[in-house]
Amino acid sequence: MQFISRYISNSFINIFLSIVLTIIIINFIDNIFLIILCFAFIWLINVKSIKNNFILPLILLFFQLGCLLLKSGILLTNSGNFLIVDKGSNYIILKKYFVKYYLRVGELEFKVGEFIKLEGEIEKINKPDVYWGFNFNEYLLRNGINYEIKNYAYTKTNIYTIRYFIFNSLKTDNKLINLFLFQNKKTDNLYNNLLELGLSFLINLSGLNIFIIDAIIFKVLFKKTKFLKKTKPLFLVFLFFYNYIIGFKIFISKSLVSISLREYKNKKKICLEGWSFQSIQWTILLIIKPIYLFNIGFVYSIVFSFFFINKYGFNNKSIKSYIKNGLLITAIIMPLQAFYNYKIHILTIVFQTLLTPILSFSFIFSLFFPCFVNVSNFLYLLLNNISKIFLELNFTIIVGHIPLVLIFFYFITLKLTQISIIYSINKRFIIRISMLLISTIFLQFNQLNFFDSSIYMLNVGNGNSFLIKDKNKILIMDAGAGYGYSETIFKDFLLYKGIRKIDAVIISHNHNDHYNQLNSLKSQYKINYLYTNDNVPSTLNFKNINIFNFVELNHKDENDNSIVSLININNKKMLFMGDATKKIETKLLNNEFFLTLIGPGIDFLQVGHHGSKTSSSEVFINKVNPFTCYISGKKEKHKNFPNKETIETLTNNNCNIFVTDDKDNFKYNIKNSSTSKIKKTFI
Repeated sequence: MQFISRYISNSFINIFLSIVLTIIIINFIDNIFLIILCFAFIWLINVKSIKNNFILPLILLFFQLGCLLLKSGILLTNSGNFLIVDKGSNYIILKKYFVKYYLRVGELEFKVGEFIKLEGEIEKINKPDVYWGFNFNEYLLRNGINYEIKNYAYTKTNIYTIRYFIFNSLKTDNKLINLFLFQNKKTDNLYNNLLELGLSFLINLSGLNIFIIDAIIFKVLFKKTKFLKKTKPLFLVFLFFYNYIIGFKIFISKSLVSISLREYKNKKKICLEGWSFQSIQWTILLIIKPIYLFNIGFVYSIVFSFFFINKYGFNNKSIKSYIKNGLLITAIIMPLQAFYNYKIHILTIVFQTLLTPILSFSFIFSLFFPCFVNVSNFLYLLLNNISKIFLELNFTIIVGHIPLVLIFFYFITLKLTQISIIYSINKRFIIRISMLLISTIFLQFNQLNFFDSSIYMLNVGNGNSFLIKDKNKILIMDAGAGYGYSETIFKDFLLYKGIRKIDAVIISHNHNDHYNQLNSLKSQYKINYLYTNDNVPSTLNFKNINIFNFVELNHKDENDNSIVSLININNKKMLFMGDATKKIETKLLNNEFFLTLIGPGIDFLQVGHHGSKTSSSEVFINKVNPFTCYISGKKEKHKNFPNKETIETLTNNNCNIFVTDDKDNFKYNIKNSSTSKIKKTFI
């Protein structure tokens, strides 16, 4: 039996790794012929390694064929009956033949679980070029929704699934039930507070709670009743049904698979523990829903298994052991927080320890006693108030983007440290010093680029968001985003870069597309100085950054109330125009002080009003004589940004032009006047 267990273990580890590779290939390679070659290679390796067993390679083969069918588009259809599987404020998600579709519905009323008859045009959802802030296309793709149906006509079919009736019959204003049982997180205050604390995964604690419920029912209540103990399959059926109702969430699916496997293992008396058990569990989960591979919870599960499987944790029940495990958990969570959120919450383990019992009790209470509304409201209010207090006490360190290679070395060093403590290895002092060193590098990695002197222009559509970084000084010139763009792009970019403070923000004028990201910046950073067109001084100085501001107020056109800022950094001249029009340009050309500062020309120009023809007159551009011109703008229905006339004017004056154009972010190196594109990287 031990031989059989070991054989099953190794076989499933091979299959698990093969399925992981299959999912990665299908998501990151577009050439079907190359995909087939990769799949064939993986399958042949498994056939060779798993001898005398055709079932597992056959499972892998069918999984690969299924992935190919979905990738090739053979299962796509633009007409027929579609099932509504999810809905948002102005959209629904449809499903037919295992393929999901996105449908914009505006104010049309649809409900989850009903079928609609539909005919329209299918369009593939493109990967986004917006790298920071929330992007809806990215959200759809991450959830396995690759197609949108447009120009559609529909009719209601009056055909419904069980989900339809349950969702409508169980509608409630009970916030606790909505959050815990139905996982309605989008606008929930408690969930958003936990998200800010880096503890949003606690709402998914239902996986642990299910094990608690399982233990209460079958090890406490039914312990002495053999007949009732045999009702475990009914509990699993209920669990499956609940999972179906809420849309097959990963934490419930994982619990369901885990409990089922344990029951099967105990019944058949097969010794499956550690990696063998986990590999079978993960294999089943990925076959059921491949997108689980990219789920944060899945990544956490893999990493924690690496440290706690096969009794590598500190297992004796002493206080010292609990402290060691708490420190180990904190050390594991830190790089994962940094990778996903670009910051580390120092008190995470403390907050988690205090919140977990209350959250577990709240979940179990909402499941067994949904009618006790007053108690549910009290529990929700209690949790919400505690989370608010924790937000006040929360202490975070912004670390920025950490390369995967560094995270890999961090975890390897942490593992060696763990083993050295458990087994009292002689060289543990060297290992601990190595751990301390790599942890310091990890925390300070993005602070090492001390001599950077650059201007960043972010892709925010027809908005303005510019960052000036000179050594340790951070200056923001406008913080706006155009229509349809996230208002957290700037904040997320600063976090990604590991920027820990903002010295000053200058908002050129009172138009939404130049300041609507200000609140999100304030939520994360203390802004030392905030200047608008009604309080900005004529001169500002931040070490090497010298700023001369020109502004005239009380114009009817708010664009003409823009601050025009001429910035000098180490004898390099940068001119920021905001949305100033040709009228203001004429006034500047009549200003002797401005002309003296400009001299023979400038190095960098933020082109006025997103490249509109209302700005950048021939005479003005000729006089300021810019070497590099940045335009933050894109072509929309009623906005032709940048205008052809403006581009011609800049070209005629030999300016190097760079436009965001809904796809690019740019970095201007102040020292050598060079420009490069910037993208989010993971390696």
